[in-house]
Amino acid sequence: MVQKISAKGMPSFFVRHQAIILGVVVIALYVFLGWQHIHDPFIHVSEDTNGSNGMAAYNWYRFGIKDLKGGLVVHWLPEQDFLNGKIVYYADHPSGFLLPTYFAYKLFGIHEWTTRVGPLSLVVLGLILFYGALLKIFQDPAKAFLSILGFVLLPGSVYYGKHLDMQSPALGWALITFSLFIFYYYRQNRTHLAAFLISAIIGCFVAWHYYFILLGIWLVVLFGKFGKTIIHRKAILIGLPIIVTTGFLVNLLHIYTLGGWEALQTLRGSFFNRSGGIFIFASKWYKDVWSRFDLNVTWYWMLAACAGGIVFIRNQVRAIEKELLAPIWIMPVGVILVFQSWSTHPFGPIYFLPIIGVFIGILCFSLLRRFRVYGAVLTIIIIVVGGMLSIQKLNFFYQDFLILSQVDINLLTQRIAPSIKDKELCVGQNDFGLYYGGIIGWYIHHQPLFSPQCFEENGDALGFGLLFRGPREFYQQEAQRFLGTGFKLDPNDCAGLWCLVTRSR
Repeated sequence: MVQKISAKGMPSFFVRHQAIILGVVVIALYVFLGWQHIHDPFIHVSEDTNGSNGMAAYNWYRFGIKDLKGGLVVHWLPEQDFLNGKIVYYADHPSGFLLPTYFAYKLFGIHEWTTRVGPLSLVVLGLILFYGALLKIFQDPAKAFLSILGFVLLPGSVYYGKHLDMQSPALGWALITFSLFIFYYYRQNRTHLAAFLISAIIGCFVAWHYYFILLGIWLVVLFGKFGKTIIHRKAILIGLPIIVTTGFLVNLLHIYTLGGWEALQTLRGSFFNRSGGIFIFASKWYKDVWSRFDLNVTWYWMLAACAGGIVFIRNQVRAIEKELLAPIWIMPVGVILVFQSWSTHPFGPIYFLPIIGVFIGILCFSLLRRFRVYGAVLTIIIIVVGGMLSIQKLNFFYQDFLILSQVDINLLTQRIAPSIKDKELCVGQNDFGLYYGGIIGWYIHHQPLFSPQCFEENGDALGFGLLFRGPREFYQQEAQRFLGTGFKLDPNDCAGLWCLVTRSR
């Protein structure tokens, strides 16, 4: 029977190449899911950062990375301000995470999809290498496939995988570095060691959160049973702290060159705002964090991951698997403990998604191994039901969880952009803490000002105002501020979130 099937070619071909075939299938599925809504305007939750960081990449495209000192300018930079050196940088993060989007802009032009394809490409590359690393660790293509599939089916992996902020590129590069470490572990030659260390150097300029994957790897090499067998153990134990310290200091020096001591003080304040004290003893913090996990993972996949975690802990996986996978959970635990306030953002659980995917894969694989046919049926049911719930959550992301609407974007591109100059638009205040300057500048190609400073800075030249709609007294007072200075409101110019007010200049 085996000979007959082999003669037809397909089954024997699959057996010989199953790791590659399964990898291609699961990566293609992720790219397909990630490509959905990639052309959408920046109207979905958290996409205020797509606008601001997209604006920073746009400014690199216009003026050059070198001339902007590699810094982030997250608003439309007027050419005259650039020539006069009036450049205001956003210097809270390393800026390396922006490079994939910058290259996408250079190759394919300025579009919503090129803004998103930058971080998506980095996550895809990380996922490809992560699959290869899991093949090494698990020594079983099915187990590695199910683990990557678990990650791919999480709604947060799909939605935030193409999100242009530092956390998506940080996740992608962390997976790259982790995978290169695993490849080194199984080869232990200088070439693989160099590749791993070079990725660590690059990662230090991607995002602050990336440093935690290096901490996880360092701890495994220092304390792990198998880590102690590494040939170049001393080189890693000494080299990683040197890389981290040097990278951190170079980032601080870069921030200093952009804004001096004031920029460093702002960075210090931002750190304390994002860490925000000891929240782990407050019940509200747990409720907020759980709601973010429900948003990015769903309760269903969380239960599956918890079951897989129990299998993982109760000696049903090899000791080497537990040890080598440790950095993948040390990183998110470190981030959530240090950046407790940041972790309550909608994308807060993003670094947990790889280990959650692995636990889901371990659960499904254990069912297949223990119950054979019944386990296969149960695994299919788990995946199908979970996939349906993930689709529902993604529909919520794309259709309901919005910060703007298409008509708001039309207001920018059709009513304002054709007839405006720099600093002629004043944007009213909002009380929900979102910065819309990047989105506005990205679409109108001019610099907006913001209330109430706009009336002092360029009051006589203002011709347009954008007011946030709302019944509360806060928004009524803001509207009166504009209407009291000669602006007029046409009800036909009220869109989804904004109303446009104009006045003769």
